[in-house]
Amino acid sequence: MRIANLGQHALASCAVAAMLVGCGGSPPPIGMPGAMPQSRVTPAGAGRSWMKPGTSNQDLLYVTGYEDEGLVDIYTYPQGEKVGAITGLVAPQGACVDAAGNVFVTDRAPESNSSVIYEYAHGGTTPIATLSDPAFATGCAVDPATGNLAVSGVIGTTHYRGAVAVYANAEGTPSMYYGAKSIVGFLYCVYNNHSDLYVTEYFNDSGEAYAVGRLAHGRSRIDQIMINKPIRGFPELPPSALWDGKRVVISSVRTGPDGKVSLYRLAISGKTARVVGTTVLNHCGRRETVGQAWLFGGMVFSSIFQHYYSHIAWWRYPNGGKPSGISSRVFVSPTQPLGLTLSPAQSSKAARVDPRH
Repeated sequence: MRIANLGQHALASCAVAAMLVGCGGSPPPIGMPGAMPQSRVTPAGAGRSWMKPGTSNQDLLYVTGYEDEGLVDIYTYPQGEKVGAITGLVAPQGACVDAAGNVFVTDRAPESNSSVIYEYAHGGTTPIATLSDPAFATGCAVDPATGNLAVSGVIGTTHYRGAVAVYANAEGTPSMYYGAKSIVGFLYCVYNNHSDLYVTEYFNDSGEAYAVGRLAHGRSRIDQIMINKPIRGFPELPPSALWDGKRVVISSVRTGPDGKVSLYRLAISGKTARVVGTTVLNHCGRRETVGQAWLFGGMVFSSIFQHYYSHIAWWRYPNGGKPSGISSRVFVSPTQPLGLTLSPAQSSKAARVDPRH
């Protein structure tokens, strides 16, 4: 149910699994119930949501963080300056934006095996609407052609299954779509220019066996897409699904000690896909790339982690290589960046109608 003009929820929670990237055991993959907090605890120093005056006329980066602090940090682009924060969330995970610049954030519902999706106006810190999702929500995507909002995740209490909730015009009660029984959960998702939804998925509870599914426009079945290269990832870095204006793009962690990320551009025919181009993101030295990736205006954005601090970085697309820019500090460990999206300023939308391009 969509509810307008709700006040900020002053709720947050401790997490069950530690998310110290590269420092000890692996947490459950995002979206899994084991990765969700099980109690309501107000994080120390969370404070109130805030936004620096006079910055809503700029392009803004939103990044979600989950662990000790359920919050969303807001940064200007390309300056990389922190100008706001949305606090009091439980376990925010994915983020996406619609054609009007409104930002959607998926969050865990308090003391429930379900989720809440909050919608914020560009530069706003109080939800303008909320949606309820019966699953553990992870990623989200808005179809510019229809205005439909898709939310990907996992449903179940003892036996898990991938689920996608689609809200017509981003409101009301969703239509639910489910993956095959072998698919434990869905991660990030994206629409192409034919209103087909592509979603990354995993096969086991460790979150280390990944694939790609497609919910074709007007269909009720999520098909498996067979790709001629393996898709790799980790619980801290599951594959993202992106759209570059021409092709679906899937991120994959490179094997070897460097841990760099490859972005695979896919040529899709029926239920098969070939990798026809690769962009490699160099994260500079010992930095690790984590969380969701996002494409906008010829740039690809993701989070990088080094020495217990996180930053947002951006690379030229499809060039890749070293980052073209890095934001100021985002989170201090153990809080880890997960969701990421860019909301364009109203003044810049005429030249960039589709924010995914």
